[in-house]
Amino acid sequence: MQVIAEHGKEINSTACASMPYADATVKEILRIETIVGEVYRRALKTFECGGYTIPKVLTILGIQD
Repeated sequence: MQVIAEHGKEINSTACASMPYADATVKEILRIETIVGEVYRRALKTFECGGYTIPKVLTILGIQD
C-alpha cells in the first residue's frame, strides 16, 4: 500500500525499484523455473567448479527439464 501511496496505481521502474522483496521474488521464481528450456551463461572470469577450471568467456549451456 505504501508503494501505491507514493507512486500511484501505475507500476513503473521507479515503483519497482522501491519494492526489493518483489524484485527478489520474481528473480528467484525465474531462477527456479525458467520460461525457456535452455539458458546460456558466459563466464566473466576464470574460476574452479567441482575440480574443473572454467575459463573466462566460456559459454555455458544449462538445460532446464
